[in-house]
Amino acid sequence: MISVGKKGIVFLVLVSTCVVMALVAVYYVYLSPSGFKARESADLSTIEEGRPEAYITLEGEPVSLRDFDSNVLVVNVWASWSPYTQSDHALLARIKSEYGDRIIVRALNRSEQPETANAYLDSIGRFQELEYLIDTTDHLYATLGGYAMPETLFFDSIGNEVTRIRGTLNEDDVRQTLDSLLETE
Repeated sequence: MISVGKKGIVFLVLVSTCVVMALVAVYYVYLSPSGFKARESADLSTIEEGRPEAYITLEGEPVSLRDFDSNVLVVNVWASWSPYTQSDHALLARIKSEYGDRIIVRALNRSEQPETANAYLDSIGRFQELEYLIDTTDHLYATLGGYAMPETLFFDSIGNEVTRIRGTLNEDDVRQTLDSLLETE
């Protein structure tokens, strides 16, 4: 039988602790769904070459679509010429009121001039629950392969697209998607 002295035991405990800490670090950085590498590869980090992202508020202030405080993010892509904008925004405002701070809802205009977007919203009404933005280069729609209008995208807490709804929104589908997303967060 091998006997280990106090120094040997202390050494084994230190080595074991270091190995465990290294494994935890590797998991968090490379394997965890919320780790650094997951955030770097998240869909919202994708930038199509030659099409820079340039999101602004309706007042013209630059903003990043990635800033969403690790919440579930809902992005409704809209334009003034879409007949569904008003009904979709009303539904999303109700949903946001119900789900509160667990979700962020952004209404992202497809590269119209701020004057056009503002005039349209003035005519149909604005919803204070929604964050209105303009994608000045149509970056999101082009980069993530949009092809229908309207289009609503759902992102998890680190920015990965989980699903999208093409066409006008159905309240049951939106609630089911959000409930499923929030359950896994």
